[in-house]
Amino acid sequence: MEFSSLYSQDNRARFLSAAAILIVVIAVVDWSTKPFISIGFLYLFPILLVAGFLPRWQITLVALVCAVLQELFSELPSNEAITRLLMASAGFVGTGLFVSEIIRSRQMTMAHLVEVETQVALRKEIEEQLRALVESSPVAIVTIDSDTGVGISSAEGLFQPFRQGVDATGLGLYVSRAILRSFGVDLLFEPRTVGCCFAVCLTPAFNRPERPSD
Repeated sequence: MEFSSLYSQDNRARFLSAAAILIVVIAVVDWSTKPFISIGFLYLFPILLVAGFLPRWQITLVALVCAVLQELFSELPSNEAITRLLMASAGFVGTGLFVSEIIRSRQMTMAHLVEVETQVALRKEIEEQLRALVESSPVAIVTIDSDTGVGISSAEGLFQPFRQGVDATGLGLYVSRAILRSFGVDLLFEPRTVGCCFAVCLTPAFNRPERPSD
């Protein structure tokens, strides 16, 4: 299990309650055994428990309370009590703040990694959608000129072979469209007031009708 995941908000009440109970238990045991052995170093454990949840000033306060309790039940000479209290306070406070910064840094790193993974997943999804859109959408090759072109009234039957009349046509457009359609591609004419416009529409391969086998 990830170390920083232990300090999730789901465990906040549990860890803080355990820290308070530990402080009381250590204080009682230290008081009852003070003529024999000092167990003040055990106050480090509740400090470690609260380091991942409380702000810095509250961690400092908890550490100072633990340092005072350690010295209060100590049987060491009282003339060095202030020195020991200062050293214990510095050790407990420093440990609590150091662990707090490690946990917060790790949590920020994990949050950043989750954000990066989410962005990568979204980017892949968008790329797949774009790929599907490109593959499923036709592509047109358009040719336009500005010459006299073909009149709108002459557009009908433009691709018919050997059209008669003023706007007579040969086989060029008819054959061109037939060849392109045999490959699943279409040739279209777009009427314009000036010039003319032809478009070759390329259909995606999987949308093309199957060509009959020879």
